[in-house]
Amino acid sequence: MRIVRRRLVLAAALALAAACANTPQSGFGTAQVIAPGVELFRTSDQSLVDPAGPIAAYLLKLDPAKVKLTSVLSNDEVMNAERVADIAARHGAIAAVNGGFFNIKNGEPMGLLKVAGELVSDNTLVKGAVIRRGARVGGGATLLPAVEIGEEAFVGAGAVVLHDVPPRMLVVGSPARVLREVPADELLGAQ
Repeated sequence: MRIVRRRLVLAAALALAAACANTPQSGFGTAQVIAPGVELFRTSDQSLVDPAGPIAAYLLKLDPAKVKLTSVLSNDEVMNAERVADIAARHGAIAAVNGGFFNIKNGEPMGLLKVAGELVSDNTLVKGAVIRRGARVGGGATLLPAVEIGEEAFVGAGAVVLHDVPPRMLVVGSPARVLREVPADELLGAQ
């Protein structure tokens, strides 16, 4: 487990380093251009892990102005295995990354999984709500785990929030529903 964790940390560090520089000194050598805005770096440099050992690391460097990133599920379901290459082909993707971590015994996701803002799985670990910049939550409001309150949104007092709240929207009631947009004069930029 320690080796796997070390390699995951190494992969994250290498991804950050390669994203910051496109030079041979980055440890990944020269990029292979896959498509406009998509570059592939590869390495098997054993000196990158301590102690030195077998390693294979791949990094996709993406230009957000030229590519579209989306999350998809295997066979469009949470509990159904499909190869990453098959998922990519089905969605017409030029590159794909297996970003999920699943319980090897039962196939359940190892955390909360949201696709297109909708919670599609859960687990036994309690996760809190995410409250974005400038959002306000009234007294006595209840936020279910994993809901997201968008930037500068307003949750009315006593509301019961079951779903994500879009940015700059006022929600009220039980269950909470969108009442209207937050007025422009109440946004942070108007202060």
